[in-house]
Order: sequence, then C-alpha cells, then structure tokens
Amino acid sequence: MSRTRAAAELIAERLTGTPPTAVVDVVDLGAGLLGWGDAAVAEAKKTVLEAEALIVASPTFKATYTGLLKLFLDQFGQGELGATRREPTSWPSGSQATW
Repeated sequence: MSRTRAAAELIAERLTGTPPTAVVDVVDLGAGLLGWGDAAVAEAKKTVLEAEALIVASPTFKATYTGLLKLFLDQFGQGELGATRREPTSWPSGSQATW
C-alpha cells in the first residue's frame, strides 16, 4: 500500500472513528481511465457517487495532483459530486511525514 493511500485511510478513520468502508485506488484502474465505458472505472465511479464523504488524496508532483487522479476525476460531469462531502488532501512527493 502506498503512503498516500495509508494516509488517506488514516484520515478517514480519524474523521469517522472507523476504517473506510470503500477505497478506490486509481492505480488499480490503469489503462481503463484512458477511455470511456470501462467496467472497473464505472464501478469505481459508482462507489464514489454512493459515498457519504470522499477523501481525495494525491502526492503533489510539480505543484499539482497526479495525472491518474485527473483522468479519474474527468469521468465525472460538472456538479456530479456536488452533494458529496469532500476532503482533499495533498502533500509533497518524497515527504517523510509520520502519522
């Protein structure tokens, strides 16, 4: 598990008092993010849309989030996440933060 994912799961647990009930790791979606209609991407999108809260975590590369995260977020229409509580998190790549 990546440090970014571990940190996101820890944040979820600290905010709610329980481990996350669902985790979408965009790395697992791979090439399916490059087009439209991939079944795994559709299932991940459904998971996000059904969530009460969403923690979006990404290492920061060149002052922005990763391309994989952008490809996943591009799957959502304008305002589609409007009703979902969101908690974005980001930290410099190579960060030696301890939790």
